[in-house]
Amino acid sequence: MSKLTVCGQWPRGLALLMFCVLVSRGQGADSDIIINEIMYHPVHCQPNLQYIELFNRGDTEVDLSNWAFIKGIEFVFPAGTRMAAGAYLIVCRNRAEFTAKYGGEMLVMGDFSGHLSHHGEKIELANGQQKVIDAVKYLDHEPWPMGAAGRSPSLERICPHAASDAPENWASSKYGSARYPGGTPGRQNDSYSTNLPPAVSNVSYAPPAPRPEEPVTVSAAITDAEGVKRANLLYRVVRAGTSSEETAVQMRRIAGDELRGNYEAIIPGQPQGALVRFRIKAVDKAGAERLQPSESEPRPSYSYCRPSRAWEDRSRRGPRPAPREAMAPSSTRRPGAGRSRRSTTSGSCRARPDSRFISKPIIR
Repeated sequence: MSKLTVCGQWPRGLALLMFCVLVSRGQGADSDIIINEIMYHPVHCQPNLQYIELFNRGDTEVDLSNWAFIKGIEFVFPAGTRMAAGAYLIVCRNRAEFTAKYGGEMLVMGDFSGHLSHHGEKIELANGQQKVIDAVKYLDHEPWPMGAAGRSPSLERICPHAASDAPENWASSKYGSARYPGGTPGRQNDSYSTNLPPAVSNVSYAPPAPRPEEPVTVSAAITDAEGVKRANLLYRVVRAGTSSEETAVQMRRIAGDELRGNYEAIIPGQPQGALVRFRIKAVDKAGAERLQPSESEPRPSYSYCRPSRAWEDRSRRGPRPAPREAMAPSSTRRPGAGRSRRSTTSGSCRARPDSRFISKPIIR
């Protein structure tokens, strides 16, 4: 029988295995470095404020020597670049202008070559062996968040451990101001969640042109890997210059299961001339929640309206422009917010977000 060779008090094979494990942990995994935030369209035509933020979601330091952005922009990380566990690293188009606006108390590198498209493109990050580590192809329209399209917010990854190519894993950051631009470079995202919140899609309502006092059914598809715990329809009514308090109605699942289902709820009939604004709040079993539309979007609610009798009387006199809601006062209007539009298809109407705040009265 051959003797068992030992290294100290450990068998040689086991010692080698433990050594490899420890070295692996010390170096960190390349896949722990993710694209975490993108400022692709800064407000007020300030292209030099473009930036991309990386985040180390792992437990150990990662060496970024000779890593590079190979699509979207061009930038090579110098030798010796390292990211500690939980650290953020910003790569910006113009370092001087970036630090003047956001401050220099964060890890900032630049300047990168090229520029990020305002309409969408693919960004790829590769390691020193030219292997793509993370990539995202963003767009400036649905199903991607639209608040980041030149309205001050950045595009933020919601869950660091969920897929980078899923639109539902991205959200607009909170709005900035004239003095302080939007975005969260060098800190936790406004939209951060430990797991991905439920995804809400295919929001519609029927009938598309409700009569006075006719109830309206709102439908939506809701999916979540953890399972949907509950979904609520939130609505308020604007009429005669005032806005009601927001009312919550529990949505019931009419098809599918808790992982992927169709939900609906009913808004009671409203008097003629009333404007109804609504949104959906879904919560999963892990506690992650999503508001659809998000409060950081230029249109943070869906809406429908039955024209007043005076409008209908005028419309009988001849062709009239399609009714559109007036823009919100400048004190409450979000940068770049437009007017709401509504489909007129029969049966049901696919909901389009309203262009104004749902969180407070607009007309006073």
